[in-house]
Amino acid sequence: IAHEGLYRTIDGGKNWARVFSGDVRAVAVDPKDGKTVYVGTEPVHLYTSRDQGDHWEEVHALLQLPENVKKKWWFPRPPHHGHVRHIFIDPKNREVIYLALEHGGIVRTLDGGKNWQDISHGIDYLDIHFVTDFPDDPSLFFASTARGFYRSCDPDGGWERAENGLSKQFCYNIVFFAGTPTVMLVATGDGSPAYW
Repeated sequence: IAHEGLYRTIDGGKNWARVFSGDVRAVAVDPKDGKTVYVGTEPVHLYTSRDQGDHWEEVHALLQLPENVKKKWWFPRPPHHGHVRHIFIDPKNREVIYLALEHGGIVRTLDGGKNWQDISHGIDYLDIHFVTDFPDDPSLFFASTARGFYRSCDPDGGWERAENGLSKQFCYNIVFFAGTPTVMLVATGDGSPAYW
């Protein structure tokens, strides 16, 4: 069954056991604490486990965002629910977490999930696939979307397009290769998957 949950292996992939039931769309492990895991789902919900997936609790404050923010959480195909596409935990401060919502924008907490803000200003089409900082400059952030690639030195203040040289607008995952300078790869495509 598609999207039925999160599975875990403790023997290198020989055996698997489901540790979370639901339509899981994103998973992230706390970079400072390997026992802490976050799961994002469709519809938009966020859950966390402090014991590598044995027990889970919902981060309820995410759903306390204003209605004018949550009404953007949709998806063009039935059942039209937006979902958490990517979870970025700040490696410098585990209390800071960014969620890329497909569709819905970018939301962030600065206090481990107690309070959330929408920080999507400047992105005109809120189908967000990936959000991350830049390893060489943690004050610089990038966001990939279904209709463009963005950067920001101040996500509170908004995002600007950063597409000089890109030939495709549909941007998906971002990968970094360490080196001098650091190399960034962005997966792109023509239109949305429906056109492929």
